Amino acid sequence: MDDERAIPIRAAGAADWPRLCAIYEAARQEEGGGPVAPDPVLIPKDAAEADGLLDGSVLVAELGGEVAGFVAVDGDEITWLYVDPAVHRRGVGRALLRRAVPLCGPAAWVEALAGNEAAIGLYESEGFRAVETTSGPVPACRMRRMAESFAQPPAASQRAPGP
Repeated sequence: MDDERAIPIRAAGAADWPRLCAIYEAARQEEGGGPVAPDPVLIPKDAAEADGLLDGSVLVAELGGEVAGFVAVDGDEITWLYVDPAVHRRGVGRALLRRAVPLCGPAAWVEALAGNEAAIGLYESEGFRAVETTSGPVPACRMRRMAESFAQPPAASQRAPGP
Protein backbone atom coordinates (compact mmCIF):
# COMPACT_ATOMS: atom_id res chain seq x y z
CA MET A 1 0.00 0.00 0.00
CA ASP A 2 1.58 3.27 -1.08
CA ASP A 3 -0.33 5.54 1.29
CA GLU A 4 0.03 4.33 4.87
CA ARG A 5 -2.24 7.17 6.04
CA ALA A 6 -5.12 5.02 4.75
CA ILE A 7 -4.31 2.46 7.45
CA PRO A 8 -6.42 3.15 10.54
CA ILE A 9 -4.36 3.35 13.74
CA ARG A 10 -5.89 3.54 17.20
CA ALA A 11 -5.05 2.91 20.84
CA ALA A 12 -5.03 -0.77 21.76
CA GLY A 13 -7.74 -2.06 24.05
CA ALA A 14 -8.14 -5.15 26.21
CA ALA A 15 -10.16 -6.86 23.47
CA ASP A 16 -7.12 -6.64 21.17
CA TRP A 17 -4.92 -8.80 23.42
CA PRO A 18 -5.62 -12.19 21.73
CA ARG A 19 -4.85 -10.71 18.31
CA LEU A 20 -1.66 -9.05 19.57
CA CYS A 21 -0.55 -12.42 20.92
CA ALA A 22 -1.29 -14.13 17.59
CA ILE A 23 0.64 -11.45 15.67
CA TYR A 24 3.56 -11.70 18.10
CA GLU A 25 3.69 -15.49 17.74
CA ALA A 26 3.51 -15.42 13.92
CA ALA A 27 6.04 -12.60 13.60
CA ARG A 28 8.53 -14.21 15.99
CA GLN A 29 8.42 -17.41 13.93
CA GLU A 30 8.89 -15.39 10.74
CA GLU A 31 11.92 -13.50 12.08
CA GLY A 32 13.67 -16.75 12.92
CA GLY A 33 12.82 -17.04 16.58
CA GLY A 34 10.93 -20.29 16.07
CA PRO A 35 7.76 -21.10 17.95
CA VAL A 36 7.48 -18.96 21.04
CA ALA A 37 5.26 -21.35 22.97
CA PRO A 38 2.65 -24.04 22.59
CA ASP A 39 0.10 -21.59 24.04
CA PRO A 40 0.60 -18.24 22.29
CA VAL A 41 -1.51 -16.40 24.87
CA LEU A 42 0.72 -17.29 27.83
CA ILE A 43 4.26 -16.71 26.60
CA PRO A 44 3.56 -13.37 24.90
CA LYS A 45 2.02 -12.35 28.23
CA ASP A 46 5.25 -13.30 30.02
CA ALA A 47 7.30 -11.52 27.36
CA ALA A 48 5.04 -8.48 27.56
CA GLU A 49 5.50 -8.27 31.32
CA ALA A 50 9.27 -8.82 31.12
CA ASP A 51 9.74 -6.29 28.31
CA GLY A 52 7.20 -3.78 29.60
CA LEU A 53 4.84 -3.93 26.61
CA LEU A 54 2.05 -2.32 28.59
CA ASP A 55 4.28 0.22 30.40
CA GLY A 56 3.70 2.84 27.72
CA SER A 57 1.37 3.54 24.81
CA VAL A 58 0.27 0.68 22.58
CA LEU A 59 -1.24 1.41 19.17
CA VAL A 60 -2.75 -1.01 16.69
CA ALA A 61 -3.14 -0.77 12.93
CA GLU A 62 -6.10 -2.32 11.16
CA LEU A 63 -6.55 -3.72 7.68
CA GLY A 64 -10.01 -4.80 6.65
CA GLY A 65 -11.31 -4.23 10.18
CA GLU A 66 -8.80 -6.65 11.76
CA VAL A 67 -5.72 -5.77 13.80
CA ALA A 68 -2.75 -6.26 11.47
CA GLY A 69 0.08 -4.96 13.64
CA PHE A 70 0.99 -3.11 16.79
CA VAL A 71 3.60 -0.78 18.20
CA ALA A 72 4.46 0.11 21.80
CA VAL A 73 6.24 3.26 22.94
CA ASP A 74 7.69 3.76 26.41
CA GLY A 75 9.34 7.14 26.89
CA ASP A 76 11.83 7.64 24.08
CA GLU A 77 11.87 4.01 23.00
CA ILE A 78 9.80 2.03 20.54
CA THR A 79 9.77 -1.18 22.50
CA TRP A 80 7.65 -3.43 20.29
CA LEU A 81 6.73 -3.27 16.60
CA TYR A 82 5.16 -6.37 15.13
CA VAL A 83 3.16 -6.90 11.96
CA ASP A 84 1.26 -10.03 10.97
CA PRO A 85 3.51 -11.72 8.37
CA ALA A 86 0.41 -12.33 6.24
CA VAL A 87 0.23 -8.58 5.58
CA HIS A 88 3.92 -7.69 5.28
CA ARG A 89 4.83 -5.16 2.58
CA ARG A 90 1.51 -3.33 2.77
CA GLY A 91 2.75 -0.32 4.73
CA VAL A 92 1.50 -1.43 8.15
CA GLY A 93 4.90 -1.37 9.85
CA ARG A 94 5.82 1.96 8.29
CA ALA A 95 2.49 3.51 9.30
CA LEU A 96 2.88 2.32 12.88
CA LEU A 97 6.49 3.51 13.02
CA ARG A 98 5.59 6.95 11.68
CA ARG A 99 2.82 7.28 14.27
CA ALA A 100 5.11 6.12 17.10
CA VAL A 101 8.23 8.21 16.41
CA PRO A 102 6.75 11.60 17.41
CA LEU A 103 5.61 10.10 20.73
CA CYS A 104 9.26 9.49 21.64
CA GLY A 105 10.32 13.11 22.05
CA PRO A 106 13.57 14.60 20.69
CA ALA A 107 15.18 11.23 20.02
CA ALA A 108 13.61 7.87 19.24
CA TRP A 109 15.31 4.58 20.03
CA VAL A 110 14.56 1.11 18.72
CA GLU A 111 16.21 -2.28 18.86
CA ALA A 112 15.96 -5.02 16.23
CA LEU A 113 17.31 -8.54 16.16
CA ALA A 114 20.68 -8.36 14.43
CA GLY A 115 19.58 -10.71 11.62
CA ASN A 116 16.20 -9.08 11.01
CA GLU A 117 17.18 -7.23 7.83
CA ALA A 118 13.59 -6.27 6.95
CA ALA A 119 13.12 -4.46 10.28
CA ILE A 120 16.56 -2.83 10.16
CA GLY A 121 15.88 -1.71 6.58
CA LEU A 122 12.54 -0.19 7.61
CA TYR A 123 14.12 1.71 10.49
CA GLU A 124 17.00 2.94 8.31
CA SER A 125 14.58 4.06 5.61
CA GLU A 126 12.82 6.20 8.22
CA GLY A 127 16.01 7.91 9.41
CA PHE A 128 17.23 5.61 12.19
CA ARG A 129 20.95 4.88 12.37
CA ALA A 130 22.70 2.00 14.13
CA VAL A 131 24.57 3.13 17.23
CA GLU A 132 25.37 -0.22 18.82
CA THR A 133 25.32 -3.90 18.01
CA THR A 134 25.17 -6.33 20.88
CA SER A 135 26.24 -9.95 20.91
CA GLY A 136 25.25 -12.78 23.17
CA PRO A 137 22.25 -15.10 23.16
CA VAL A 138 20.10 -12.52 21.33
CA PRO A 139 22.31 -10.28 19.15
CA ALA A 140 20.62 -6.96 18.47
CA CYS A 141 21.09 -3.70 16.64
CA ARG A 142 20.24 -0.60 18.70
CA MET A 143 19.22 2.35 16.54
CA ARG A 144 18.44 6.03 17.10
CA ARG A 145 16.66 8.78 15.18
CA MET A 146 17.05 12.42 16.18
CA ALA A 147 14.22 14.97 16.22
CA GLU A 148 15.57 16.99 13.28
CA SER A 149 14.86 13.99 11.07
CA PHE A 150 11.24 13.72 12.32
CA ALA A 151 10.01 16.55 10.13
CA GLN A 152 10.11 14.61 6.87
CA PRO A 153 10.67 10.97 6.13
CA PRO A 154 13.32 10.18 3.51
CA ALA A 155 12.34 10.47 -0.13
CA ALA A 156 10.78 7.35 -1.63
CA SER A 157 13.96 6.73 -3.63
CA GLN A 158 15.95 6.50 -0.36
CA ARG A 159 13.59 4.10 1.40
CA ALA A 160 14.25 0.43 1.76
CA PRO A 161 11.11 -1.70 1.73
CA GLY A 162 9.92 -2.54 5.26
CA PRO A 163 7.65 -5.08 6.89
